[in-house]
Order: sequence, then C-alpha cells, then structure tokens
Amino acid sequence: MRALRPLVVAIIVAAAGTAHAQTAEQPDDSSLAQALSGEAKALYDIGRSSFRAGDAAAALANFQRAYERSSDPRLLWNMAACEASLKHWARAMTLVDRYVDSGAALLSDRDREQAKRFRTAAKRFVATVALEAPPGVTVTVDGEVTGTTPLGGPLYLDAGKRRVHFTKLGYRGVVRVDNVAGEAALTWKIEPERLRIKVPAP
Repeated sequence: MRALRPLVVAIIVAAAGTAHAQTAEQPDDSSLAQALSGEAKALYDIGRSSFRAGDAAAALANFQRAYERSSDPRLLWNMAACEASLKHWARAMTLVDRYVDSGAALLSDRDREQAKRFRTAAKRFVATVALEAPPGVTVTVDGEVTGTTPLGGPLYLDAGKRRVHFTKLGYRGVVRVDNVAGEAALTWKIEPERLRIKVPAP
C-alpha cells in the first residue's frame, strides 16, 4: 500500500489544478508486502506493476482480489489510487473513508494525514449527500449498486448528471435524476411508498 501513496497523491493534487504535484515521503514497502502472503501477495505485486505501467483498471482488479483474499484494509488505499487515476472520484472517496475507518492501529498519523489531503483535493469533483432513508434500501448510482442503507457514511456522487435509484422489496422504487456540482453538500430524504397488494376475493 505505502508504495502507491506518492503516486495517488500526485494524481489527486495534479487533477485538482494546483501548481505542482505533492511530493510525498519516500515509501516504506515493507509493512503491507510483509503482511501479505500466498495468492494475496502475488496479486498485490501484479497490481503494483500494472499501476506503475499505467494500467489502473488492471491494477484495481488485482488489488480488489488481493483484498478479498486477505481483508487487509491497507489495500483499500491502493484501490482508491486506481479509482482516482480513472477519475472515479466518488468511488475513490468511499474507499478512502473505508481505509481510515477500518485501518485502525495499522495506520500511522502520517497515513491519516495523507488520507485527509486526499479527501480535500478530491472533494472538488464530488458532491456529498447526507442520505435520510429507512434501512434496507438498495442505492444504485448510474446502474451500479453502491450499497444498502444504512450506508455507514455519506453517499458520494461524481459531479455531473447522475441517476440514483432507491429500491426496497415491497416498496415502490424512487428515482432521482440530478445534476450535482462538485463540493456540494446535499441532504436527500427518501421515503419509498409501500406497495399495496390486492388479495383476490375467495
């Protein structure tokens, strides 16, 4: 994970339009690399090579598979680096939130500061939605399932026209099509209507 920190910071800061890319400290590869083993370690190494070669999509797939096999939360940072490289800012923000929340003792103060800078720079491209909805509502953004309420945090949306679909078994679906702006802070209250099922008379 740490091997990719300077790369993702440079991506985020350069994309945010600052005068120069952030120069991060020399990375320490040993922590995550030593913690992983077997297939997870192999996938991690392949992902690093793909990322350095400029193939963020392939790197993301390998980091995702490594995470599924190891559950090491530090891999979420690598995945965020890939999503940022692909300009999927909302996904990157969600991954960084998960990285900070689940990393706990594995993260240093420096790691948390890097994540804070990541969020600050990426917010220019993301709307943050405080979602008020009953539990069990599936949230789908532009055809991709984001999660089920309660989400455990805000809903991030990439700036632009977004189609968000809210569904729950036994309730009528709710669709919102909004043109959201980067850095916007929104509150959406979703109240699905229960479907009335007519029971035929005997």
